[in-house]
Amino acid sequence: MDEVIEEIGGGLNYTRPQFLRLMTMIENQQIGILVIAFKDRLCRFGFEYFEHFLKSHEGKLIVANAQT
Repeated sequence: MDEVIEEIGGGLNYTRPQFLRLMTMIENQQIGILVIAFKDRLCRFGFEYFEHFLKSHEGKLIVANAQT
């Protein structure tokens, strides 16, 4: 793990500074593998779009506590 990004805020707020920084890092292909604890902590709605955005920029997503 290279970096841990933490942010206090709700998954409904898409203007959080660290969330926007993460999106920029994905866009610049600086994220190879993104590990998150719960998908709804990152974003409550549009998670499928976020996952597609990450994959389309050569990233991989791991949800540590995924419900199977």
